[in-house]
Amino acid sequence: MINCNLLDNKEFIIYTKFNLKNKNDNQIVLAFGIHIRIIYLTIFFFILGAIVIANQDGQITDIFQTSNLIPFILAAIIFFAAFYQEKWVFNKSTQQIESFFGLTFLAKKKVFPIEEVANLRMIIFYKGKLKSEDKNSSKNQRKKVLKLVLICKDGMEYTIENMIPGTYYSELEKNTQQIAAFCNIDYTVEESISAYS
Repeated sequence: MINCNLLDNKEFIIYTKFNLKNKNDNQIVLAFGIHIRIIYLTIFFFILGAIVIANQDGQITDIFQTSNLIPFILAAIIFFAAFYQEKWVFNKSTQQIESFFGLTFLAKKKVFPIEEVANLRMIIFYKGKLKSEDKNSSKNQRKKVLKLVLICKDGMEYTIENMIPGTYYSELEKNTQQIAAFCNIDYTVEESISAYS
């Protein structure tokens, strides 16, 4: 997910969708799909190609001139984004939930024993400002946003997915139900108290 602020202080969300896949009878994985990596790498090679074409009449060293600094920085950011991962592995055979985040080859790992998990919680909240006291007024441009959280018995909360557009409600609920059933844990749906504040 990328959170972007526009000049008029309105906010929009570029949401990178997670996919839930059955690896085998004992393991399911929630992670970015391969399509997002393909898109990032395509953009990366497009930028590199544009730099080379723009300097094709000069020597190879011309590619590394100062005017190409910003495209190179952008290409580097996109390249690393292609190898960024957020992944949750739910494993019945080991009775563990594992989370990975960071660059593929440097990803940080955290392990949660399933017996220490209290439940999964879908949280519904709203972004934007109320323009009328009437919550249902057409003047209100608040957008429904979703969040999926892992709640441990010690009270700690860990975000699995964040800033999910409300249009993905049915899909997120289906994934949450599947994960909860797979791990034999409860799940709840909660509307944030601050949703209409």
